[in-house]
Amino acid sequence: MSEPSPAGAALLVPAARTANRLGARLLGLTLAVYTLGFFAFRPQVLGVSDEASYVRAAAALAHGSLRVEEIDPHTLKVHRVLPSSYPLGTSLLQTPFVFAFGWRWAPLASLGSLLGAALLLGHLLWRRGQNPAYALLLVGYVPTLVLGRVAMSDLPSALLVSGVLALLFSPAPLRRRDYFLIGLLAGLSLLLRETNAVVLGPLCLGVLLRRERGWPALVAGGVLGVLARLGTSWVAFGSPFFARPNPYGFSLEGLLSAAPLYLTALLVLVPAGLAWTLSWRGPRRAEVLVTSWVTFFFFCAYEYSGVESGPLRRLVLGPRYFIPLVPLLALTAAEGLPRLSAWLAVRGQGAGTSGRAARAASQALRPLGLVWASAVVVAAALVHPVHAAWGARQREMSAEIFAHTGAGAVLVSNTVATGKLVNELYGSRVLLGRDQITPLHLAELEQRFGEVDLVFIDRPVSEFFEAERQRNELLITGAAERCTLESLHDQRHGLDERLRVIRASRCR
Repeated sequence: MSEPSPAGAALLVPAARTANRLGARLLGLTLAVYTLGFFAFRPQVLGVSDEASYVRAAAALAHGSLRVEEIDPHTLKVHRVLPSSYPLGTSLLQTPFVFAFGWRWAPLASLGSLLGAALLLGHLLWRRGQNPAYALLLVGYVPTLVLGRVAMSDLPSALLVSGVLALLFSPAPLRRRDYFLIGLLAGLSLLLRETNAVVLGPLCLGVLLRRERGWPALVAGGVLGVLARLGTSWVAFGSPFFARPNPYGFSLEGLLSAAPLYLTALLVLVPAGLAWTLSWRGPRRAEVLVTSWVTFFFFCAYEYSGVESGPLRRLVLGPRYFIPLVPLLALTAAEGLPRLSAWLAVRGQGAGTSGRAARAASQALRPLGLVWASAVVVAAALVHPVHAAWGARQREMSAEIFAHTGAGAVLVSNTVATGKLVNELYGSRVLLGRDQITPLHLAELEQRFGEVDLVFIDRPVSEFFEAERQRNELLITGAAERCTLESLHDQRHGLDERLRVIRASRCR
C-alpha cells in the first residue's frame, strides 16, 4: 500500500503508524491464507439452488448462448429456455472463468470479489490514517467466509459497494471523474441484484441533496450503469424492465421473525457493527445512518431469511444479504473504536469504581482485538476443508443419482433439493418437478423416455422440508398404484439428508 494521505498522516503518532502497518500485513496474511485454502480445497459442486442458476447461465454464455434445452412437462417436447431469471451481471462475471477452465471454476468470481473488496476497504482505511485490519470485519463475517467459495452475487455486490466507499469517503477532494465512477458503480450494481439500490441509493442521494459540485457527473455515471442493466434485461428477457418473479413479500411478521438472527449477525458476527454507525462522527453522517438502518429493516421485513434450510444453513443464507453493507460497518468501526478506546483511557485516569472499570475495559480492548483477529485468520483457513467436506457429500449424492439412472432418463423429483445437483452441467437427464406431474402422467413419460425414476432428497431440518418429505411420500404412494417400483438407492448422506432413487416401470 502507498503511504497515507497527508490529511490522514497528520493525525498519526508513530505508534499508530506502526499499528497500521501491522494491520495491513495482517489483512494481507488473512487474504493469502484464504486464497491458498480456496485452491487447496477447490469447490467441486453447486451447493445452493441460486448458485446453480447463475452458473448454468454462465456456462450457456461461455458457449455463445443465453438458453439451454429443457423438456416442457406438458407437451414433453424439447424447447430452449433461460437457465436463470436473475440479472445477468453475476453470470457475466463468471463467464470468463467458465470459458477458460470449466463451470467448476465459476466461484473464482466470488473469490476475486472478496479479495478486491477487502483490499479496497483496507486501502481506504490506510489513506484515512486508520488501521487496515478493520477490513477483517468483512473477511471474518461468517457468510463472507462461506460465500467466497460459492458462485453467487453477494461478494461481487460487496466489491462494487467497496469501490463506491473508497471514492466517496476518500480523504482527498473528489473530482468529477470520481463522482462519475461512483454513479457508474452504483448503476452497475443493479446488474448483480436490485436490492443493491438499498445500500447505495442513500449514499448517492446524499450527493444530490447536498448539491455537491460533481452531482451531474454522478447522475451521468448512474444513468450509464442503469442503461447497462436495462439493455441486458432487454436482450435476455425481452423487456428492459424485467424483474424476477419473487414468491416472498414483506411483512411485520417477517421482521419480528428475522430480527433476532439479523441483530446477532450485525452485532456479534460483525462485533458491534450496527452500533458503530450510531457513533459515526465522520462525513455524510445522515447517509451512513440511513443506509445502515434502512438496509437492516428492509431485509428484516423480507419474508425469506433461510429458515426453510435449517439453523446452520440459515446462519449463512439469511445474513448473507448484509455482506454488501459490512464494508460500511467496518468503516464506522475504524472511526468509532479508537475514539472509544481514547475515551476509556481518559476515564481510566480517574479514581473510584468508574475509573477502575474504564481502565480495565481500555486494557482489555487490545488483547480482545488480537484474539478476534487471530480467530479470523484461523477461520479463513478452516472454512475451506469444512465446506469442502460438506460439498463432497453433495457431490456424492449427484454421482449416485447419475450412477443409478440412465442417460436421457426422466427424473421426477423435488427440484428444490435436487435442482442444483441434476442439470445439464452434470450430464444428460430430464428433470421434472414433482408438482408438475401426477401419477397419471407416469405411463406417458415411460413411453416417451423409456425410463422413469423418482429421485427425492429428504431433509428433516425444518417445517418446509418436512412438508416436502410428505409430498414426496404422496407421489410414491400414488406411483405404487400404477407402476412397479424398484428401490435403486436409499441412503443417508451426512447427518441430515436422505437420497432415494426409485425406478418406476410397467406403468399403466
